Amino acid sequence: MATMAGLSKRDAYKAGLNALYFTGTHRLLAPFTQGLGAILMLHRVAREPARGFSPNAFLEISPDYLIQVLEYLRAEDYDIVALDEVPGRLQNPDGRRFVAITFDDGFRDNYEIAYPILKRYGAPFTVFVASAFADRTIDLWWVALERIVAHSNELTVALHGRERSFECARPADKMKTFDTLQKWLTMTASEDEQRETIRRMAERADLDLAEMNAELAMTWGEIRELSDDPIATIGAHTVNHYAVARLDADRAREEIIAGADRIARMTGKRPEHFAYPYGSAMAAGPRDFEIVRDLGFKTAVTTRPGLLYGDHVDHMTALPRVSLNGEFQAIRYLDILLTGGPLALNNGFRRLNVA
Repeated sequence: MATMAGLSKRDAYKAGLNALYFTGTHRLLAPFTQGLGAILMLHRVAREPARGFSPNAFLEISPDYLIQVLEYLRAEDYDIVALDEVPGRLQNPDGRRFVAITFDDGFRDNYEIAYPILKRYGAPFTVFVASAFADRTIDLWWVALERIVAHSNELTVALHGRERSFECARPADKMKTFDTLQKWLTMTASEDEQRETIRRMAERADLDLAEMNAELAMTWGEIRELSDDPIATIGAHTVNHYAVARLDADRAREEIIAGADRIARMTGKRPEHFAYPYGSAMAAGPRDFEIVRDLGFKTAVTTRPGLLYGDHVDHMTALPRVSLNGEFQAIRYLDILLTGGPLALNNGFRRLNVA
């Protein structure tokens, strides 16, 4: 049997959640941690489960799990609300718990798979679209990296001008290579260097990035169809899916404005809600929250984990979310998270995490 020391971070977290659930501790914490509501964060809904080497599988849930989530929320008497309702719910709470459902990026499966399910359940939702993804000009680098590593036995990559070789014939080698390159691309390389590195890697691997985007992204026609349905809201997500905190202020502002402008031109509706790409403290901070507030967005969401409290009324452009993680597709995990216990522990029992 594996010891806690031998568990991966994911498995240790899962073990902790299970301990909370099966001891009922999460229910004891709920009166102190539950908050007013939550914003759920999703990316993709995939018909086929990820198999083999799939480091991005945490971004995908199954259609069956999405249905289970909606039925759970209905059974637990949550109100599923549009993002437009969230500010009012925080300003004037009525005692009813609520959930808003959001998707990041603009993947085609949001339209083809998730939309019909959400429509059937009458569940409002928001899709945050990175406009260059719909334009087929974005470098969806994390998907490209997975595909390149998956189909390679060895990689040679120029990092800061120095070529490094990576073994990736065995599954363990592939995961190590992916983790190393992902860390460098997100924490060391600039946003521009990140994309240039992926372009060079894709060219060597004969991976057509534009073709990959066309396969994965919603078209503007599909986005317009969603926009025209009152059940759906289209939000902004920059142009190129850059981590805005890693750009200078002028460029960050332009990315945010240009993405919203493009959506407005293509749908006839200007987005009033925004999601920070990546959304972590490293990718979006107080400067960016202020930029988005100055631009007049009603809300903006991060990926910082947390529930919503009345205190968030003064921080509507720095809202936390609860991730529907593809590696945690059991309703008990959502049940635990929506009590707020593990999220409060993660945040040191601070209701706000906006610094």
